[in-house]
Amino acid sequence: MQNSTPRPSDRWIPWIIVSFFVAFIIPLAWFTWLSVDTYTGQVTSNAYEKGLTYNSTIAHAEAQQQLGWKTDVKTKADADGVQVRFQLKDKQGQPVNDAAVLVRFTRTTQSGHDSEITLKPQAQGTYEGSIKLELPGLWNMRISVSKGEHNYQQSQNITVQ
Repeated sequence: MQNSTPRPSDRWIPWIIVSFFVAFIIPLAWFTWLSVDTYTGQVTSNAYEKGLTYNSTIAHAEAQQQLGWKTDVKTKADADGVQVRFQLKDKQGQPVNDAAVLVRFTRTTQSGHDSEITLKPQAQGTYEGSIKLELPGLWNMRISVSKGEHNYQQSQNITVQ
């Protein structure tokens, strides 16, 4: 017959089980609080209306592709700001001059810091400008070009130190 009295080490088993679950609950509670506290709000405004006009967005993208415009974007981001150099050529490789070029900078993680500049035309389809952005980090740079009835858009991410 075996001895049915518990060993002295057995009294720690319930505490080990409880501490195991507490070790998971504390970080999960911290991450939950952090995600709720840092939520910046609405992801997109007028989502329903944008969804209704999606077919026109596709048509604009197809028209832009048929234009055949080729671009070269160079950015230099440092403590003084962001310098943007944008070069635009048509389907035949000829420079596109006298276009209106607007560059909009948006933060993907924080609203309220968006900025925009109009690039000044230089020679041979080149447009340049600079801007001082408020915060370092990742920015989305959207370039919008208008010339006559033609429109062109391009987007890319840049990192500001």
